[in-house]
Amino acid sequence: MDKKLIKSAKKLYKSGEFAKAGILFERGGDLNKAVEAYDKSRQYLDAARISSELGRGEDIAKYYLHAKRYDLLAVFYEDRKDYLRAGQYFSRSGDYKNAAEMYEIQLKKYPVVLNITGSKKEMSPEQIRDIRLAASLNSKAENYERAAELYASMEAFEEEAKNLKLHKDFRLAGEAYIRAGLPSDAGHSFAEGNFFEEAAQSFIKAGDLNQAGENYYRGGHLLEAGEQYGQAGDFFSASDVFSEAGELDKAIKILTRFDPDSGDYRTAVERITKISHKKGYLSPPAKRYLTAFVDSVESQEHLALVYDIAMLFHRSEYGEESLAFQEKIEKINPNRLLELRKTYKKAYEDDISTTDYEAILEQDFQASRVREKYEKRQELLDVKKKGETGEETIARDLDDTINSGDKAKTPASFLHIQEGQKFGDRYLILEHLGSGGMGSVYKSQDLELDELVAIKILSQHQQMEEQSVARFKQEIKLARQIVHPNVIRIFDLGEQHGMKFITMEYFRSEQIKVLISENTPFQTDVGLDIALQICAGLTAAHKKGIIHRDIKSQNIMVDTDGNVKILDFGIAKSGEVGGLTTDGSVLGTPEYISPEAIMQKSVDARSDIYSLGIVLFEMFTGYVPFSGDSIMGIIRQHLYDDIPDPRTLNEDIPEDLAEIILQCLERDPDDRYFSVAELTAELKAMKSIVGKSPGNTDDTRVTN
Repeated sequence: MDKKLIKSAKKLYKSGEFAKAGILFERGGDLNKAVEAYDKSRQYLDAARISSELGRGEDIAKYYLHAKRYDLLAVFYEDRKDYLRAGQYFSRSGDYKNAAEMYEIQLKKYPVVLNITGSKKEMSPEQIRDIRLAASLNSKAENYERAAELYASMEAFEEEAKNLKLHKDFRLAGEAYIRAGLPSDAGHSFAEGNFFEEAAQSFIKAGDLNQAGENYYRGGHLLEAGEQYGQAGDFFSASDVFSEAGELDKAIKILTRFDPDSGDYRTAVERITKISHKKGYLSPPAKRYLTAFVDSVESQEHLALVYDIAMLFHRSEYGEESLAFQEKIEKINPNRLLELRKTYKKAYEDDISTTDYEAILEQDFQASRVREKYEKRQELLDVKKKGETGEETIARDLDDTINSGDKAKTPASFLHIQEGQKFGDRYLILEHLGSGGMGSVYKSQDLELDELVAIKILSQHQQMEEQSVARFKQEIKLARQIVHPNVIRIFDLGEQHGMKFITMEYFRSEQIKVLISENTPFQTDVGLDIALQICAGLTAAHKKGIIHRDIKSQNIMVDTDGNVKILDFGIAKSGEVGGLTTDGSVLGTPEYISPEAIMQKSVDARSDIYSLGIVLFEMFTGYVPFSGDSIMGIIRQHLYDDIPDPRTLNEDIPEDLAEIILQCLERDPDDRYFSVAELTAELKAMKSIVGKSPGNTDDTRVTN
């Protein structure tokens, strides 16, 4: 040892200059002290190098781990034939190919698996774990065929199918989906491989008869396609396919299944008339159906179609019925009959097709209807000018002219709500706060209680949809269960002039989306304050068994004092009432929706954690991780693309905070935080480093 160097090294060590001390200790020959000094200065690779010279294997592994050199750590364990750990660290370094090879070596101690002759029941838990990890890593290494083989050995047929599909073996993937009890997925796989008959049969098993019809059609099995469309209730598609197959009688017969009360009744009549013109004669079902339609006509609205039917009967040598139909037109409007005869005569003189003739009739009918509305409107306006009626009557009559149906009409004054307008007897509209897909929100004065409230009014077109009204009701039902300072309070559900609305707490604030203006990220301490308050509100909801399902920066409000409130529980899911959806639809906002929600799988608190992870990413970088011009493009990114490291967009984000955000955004829910409480603990640890925690984030009280 060089005593002089060692002495200098000790002085540097005492003064806290550990890196320089480590170099001198190493040069002086005191390798143990060199390791200690390198450890203190976080020169972990140098500490590992010297530990290797000293033969201290455990220290080598420790320092590689501290340095996050998982690749070196993997090689270290491979050299020591610890293939399980080597595989784990190759995987963490992103080297999935070598990771898979390590697990394949690990599997050699299970001879049954190598031959794929055993069953899942014969395997120990350790064996199942190692096979699953080997399969997962082979899949990540794009060795899909081997991954599928391993998944099949443990009867994980859905994973087998997914890997076979990635291997482009769509037939085998479809068969694996069948074994997994997923006929709909099997159908999509068969269809992607152009195995349309197998796809159709799978969709029949899944009960998706429309898809079965579509795949029979794509495979050229027209009659089978028509039958499936018919059983699915898609009579128009069934009729079209039967017509294409030349089965015109079947095409007509399926259309006669439309009831007169159906909204598609007139269209069915038009199509039966068109097909019968093509045949050149009337079949008995068509004759009965069209006669019933003509008998039901009492106004001018359908006279053009009635005349077309009369001409069809004439061509089919049902002269008496044809004459009776024309007499009915004459009785309703004599002039209209003359117009129709001229139009029909011109069509045949010009030798135009039946389709063109029908277009003329339809155009003529539409023009007549518009003309009638215009004349009515002019009449009302003329009356107004002369002062013969009041403004309220004019508004009501115009509304009756423009609208149709049996529902109560909304007065025109309420279609465009203005500041200073009274809403019913109780509320005075003060300011329009914003609008969304479900409706608009207004700052209002409650005249009865003399306090400010917010009123959310369901939009006019949503008022007509039962699903939208149900969501509106669910929002108040669920939100009222949660009483917490970080969740907006809902007061009541009401109705004015046929318009449903919610009254809620007025909270003078801005959306997080607005605060992140021009892609400017939040400072770390401010963002953590907000994040912890969001977590507190979500914890209160989750304690009630309520999953929000639409957490996004537009649904989180922050006031000038930094207080946070979560709103909009319109599509929330509760264990008691269930989540609202529509057939085949996905609920949520594309930029923030979790992968499991996209796949329409069961969602729990971890789905909200994923969406919150998107919000955190946006808060600290100024951007959402996935965006695009189309909804499907964004959804595909959630399902298949890797989340970018937030530090690539904002280098000031602490490494530990970036890791927290990325764990929230793991594609597999099992890899995320198990609960918001677990996430809160991590954020509080971060907050303790950068500043004091907010006062109300420990308050996760809920009322029963």
